[in-house]
Amino acid sequence: MPDLDHIRAILARIPNPLAVLERLFAFAPVGFQIYEASGRSILVNQAFMDLFGSEPPPEYNVLRDEIAAKQGVLDLIRRAFQGETIHTPAIWYDPRELAQVKVEKGNRAATSATFFPLLDADEKVTHVAIVFRDMTAEMVHRERFIGILGHDLRSPLSAIMAGAGMILRQREVPDRLLAAAARISSSGERMARMISDLLDFTQARLGGGIAIHRKQTDMGEVARGVVEEISAANPVRPSLCGSKAT
Repeated sequence: MPDLDHIRAILARIPNPLAVLERLFAFAPVGFQIYEASGRSILVNQAFMDLFGSEPPPEYNVLRDEIAAKQGVLDLIRRAFQGETIHTPAIWYDPRELAQVKVEKGNRAATSATFFPLLDADEKVTHVAIVFRDMTAEMVHRERFIGILGHDLRSPLSAIMAGAGMILRQREVPDRLLAAAARISSSGERMARMISDLLDFTQARLGGGIAIHRKQTDMGEVARGVVEEISAANPVRPSLCGSKAT
């Protein structure tokens, strides 16, 4: 915890400490924001405006922020309003995607944040302050790397599946080898779908959206394929493929 008495003593030596704090808030290179205990935003600095493109409208309430809920950090934010100092992981945030209020002007940015409560003499939360760190460039770099990795994995996977397919097309091949080749082919197809999902995820995170195509699926067949893969990787363990569910 910071030594508040020491800070007060230092500020007392400054002729106009309020002016110093005002300029510190206004011109700091990181985004600052202050909320009332009710969840209403009352003050932001220029770095916040540069980061998000606008300040929250008066009717916005951070305790009902659906983007934060979707990103899994709303419970953390609420804990700050209950008196805890919390740190959120880096998330993508675009105020124009809010549903509780209409925001026409804004930026999509990736940020991590520290929420810390401001208490009165009775240790009651009166306000919550936030410091935002801009993580946009780092997140874009990381997700582009994931996308490149997904593309690069397709070439060796194609070679593996081609080899398995060649074995499956042979006429005089032991059944044991055919079964192994079939598992390789099935696992390769599953891995190809995983790579496709990874690329879709990267596209969505970078702002390109993600297409969803629904279709009927035999979950029993999916489950059997997974069990066969695990059985092949663990041959000394008994297989459950032929057992009846209880």
